[in-house]
Amino acid sequence: MSRENVELMRSSLDGWSRGDIGAWLAPCHPDIEFRTSGVYPGLDPSYRGHAELRHFWEVMGNDRSA
Repeated sequence: MSRENVELMRSSLDGWSRGDIGAWLAPCHPDIEFRTSGVYPGLDPSYRGHAELRHFWEVMGNDRSA
């Protein structure tokens, strides 16, 4: 993995840790697909695109704007 990609991932994960969905999604392609492990009840098996990832964010309890 290139150094640039490592930094993008670090920045994105730092955004998740801070509760900043914009920073978490910033490096993600608009059509990103995120697949869950299937371990957590109530989660869809996959989320596609920024809108669905925002829904995943809320379901996981990360919506700190409320």
